[in-house]
Amino acid sequence: MTRMLVDDLNPALPKDVLEAVDVGRNYSWAPSDIDMLLWKHGAKQELDIDELVKKYTSSAADALGEDALEVGGTVPPEPPSLTLLKASALSNSPVKYPLERWLIQAHAYEEGQAAKIGILGRLFSGQLERVKAGVIHDAKRFSVIETSEGRSVEFGVAIRLSVATSKVTGEMELTLPNLAAEAQLHNTDTRIGITVTGYVGPLGALLPAPRKLNVETCIEYTEAFRKIQALVFGEAGWPHVSPTILSYETSE
Repeated sequence: MTRMLVDDLNPALPKDVLEAVDVGRNYSWAPSDIDMLLWKHGAKQELDIDELVKKYTSSAADALGEDALEVGGTVPPEPPSLTLLKASALSNSPVKYPLERWLIQAHAYEEGQAAKIGILGRLFSGQLERVKAGVIHDAKRFSVIETSEGRSVEFGVAIRLSVATSKVTGEMELTLPNLAAEAQLHNTDTRIGITVTGYVGPLGALLPAPRKLNVETCIEYTEAFRKIQALVFGEAGWPHVSPTILSYETSE
């Protein structure tokens, strides 16, 4: 078994994987301030939805000012985590997948492997055959769901920093700095990108501009990756988490 990374919900995914996504959405939520009130009393306690909504509305009034609400101001849209929480409570669904796992790792893909990774191919506009090598830095929080076919699906939120190159010269350890240096020294066609999956909050101020990869760009994108990671996995980001599929096992 190998693991296939996913950064968007593709209808061509295996049926049992798509079914696992639906299961995850019905039985999980990302912890927000409101959710934490429930964790203190245990996930199986009966939930008072009206009280939760009242607390959220009260928090919004504090943020906007009570006068704004009294004269027709609007409460901000409820965060996805509260929507999931309400749906779970109203259907009496237990919290089976609370995104209890954390993982930060780097993947290096050599020729042959790299051309099978869609995230790398997307850097070359989907032309997978052009990808000769690549590196993906992956930071995620997730739960593991077993499908009806017995394979595992990772369900949660992830930030990925990806680099793909169309040419590798000589013997070189596949790392992000090495690929950036190679691109600068030999003017190879090497591309870099950041993807965020399972998050619906604003990120505009943190996203770097598209640029040709070199050592300077590598530093810029690495710093942006760290800042986005701090936001998404921090207290301010959790209300905007909307868990989705991150990867699944395949026999290929």
